[in-house]
Amino acid sequence: AKTGYCTYEDVALRAKVMHCFDEREGIWRYYGSYEDRVRHLRDWLDASRSQAARANALAMGGKHPILCKLIPELRDAWSFEGQIAFTAISVIRSPEAIHRSWTKSIYPDGSHWWPRGDRVNAVEDLIRSRDQYLATIPHLSIDFEQLRAEPRIEIERLSELLELSKERLDYAISLVRRI
Repeated sequence: AKTGYCTYEDVALRAKVMHCFDEREGIWRYYGSYEDRVRHLRDWLDASRSQAARANALAMGGKHPILCKLIPELRDAWSFEGQIAFTAISVIRSPEAIHRSWTKSIYPDGSHWWPRGDRVNAVEDLIRSRDQYLATIPHLSIDFEQLRAEPRIEIERLSELLELSKERLDYAISLVRRI
């Protein structure tokens, strides 16, 4: 969901992620117990499932950089009887491309999104955590540059792998083209 600023992180997801992980510069640590973090993420998932059902959506998801640190918690939050299997989707970008994007992301007041002096270390840790956790679970990877270059091909591939309806492909492709 567009936040009204310069990013596409869901506002409710961001709030729950911030209950799970303290990402302030110089701190970078988990909040609460593993079970507490699972509960926070499950709260967001439950609300998102309800919202998706009201919109007749066949799937739902969310993105936030700190989810790279919370993949096991997210997997466990997703897991309950009657739910389809959890599938993590990773968008692969080079650290250099992440830093360029980060530098270009500016709020309406001119300030940068997530300004921090330890950006290089934060990005390296997020990528390391993502790769470590994803090595242990089923997941799909999408190359960000390929997605931007050929959105139809990548969106159709994703739709096919997740067995999603093709009826909203054009809408999904239009969203990618805005990036």
